[in-house]
Amino acid sequence: MREAARAEMTAGLGLPAPGALPNASALRQLDDALDTLRRVLRDAASPRPTFRDLVVHTPMANTPALVSLPPGSTETMHAEQCIEAAIAQHVDEWHDDAVARLRLPPDALIVVPMAGRFVPCAACAEVEGESRTNGGLFDPANGRFVLHRSSRRIGKAFADEVQHIAQATLAKTPALAAQRAQAIADRFRHAPQSLRAYGAPVVLDYSLDTESETSGDES
Repeated sequence: MREAARAEMTAGLGLPAPGALPNASALRQLDDALDTLRRVLRDAASPRPTFRDLVVHTPMANTPALVSLPPGSTETMHAEQCIEAAIAQHVDEWHDDAVARLRLPPDALIVVPMAGRFVPCAACAEVEGESRTNGGLFDPANGRFVLHRSSRRIGKAFADEVQHIAQATLAKTPALAAQRAQAIADRFRHAPQSLRAYGAPVVLDYSLDTESETSGDES
């Protein structure tokens, strides 16, 4: 797997964007990611796992529930939003740790490979898109982190969910982040034609995180 992944990356595949980071840096990060996964799996298989290489971040556990919800609605924060919120809380600490461990320049971009079982929903895709621009957490101009998804597909918008988002990823100051978050909410309510999901190919509900058009068929 390592050799196949290195070969693809050397050929320019599996990168956040063309020219986003030097090839040597990308390969070093790939090796480090696979080494981390191996340590986690070995740890999990041991009689007394420590999981010291994992961070469990559950912001909804400390978020007061809304006073009331529309009938039949649920309140949630999707997994990728939880991960991105954790990075936003530790951005300098985790970036400094990564560049030191990988022996990279202080302003090296660290790739965050965001992948899960399903394609991102319309709301998560919108938040991530904003976080990549105008000083957001994953704007390459910051010299910190760059977000990478292997698929460009976007899933549905959940009409029956109240979704909490990783607001801190949108801007460096809380006030500007809140302003950009409100703009996202306003687009969903008043200007859906401006959403990143608008006009994108329709995917089946809960399609798997792949470019395959048959990903909804888990058989």
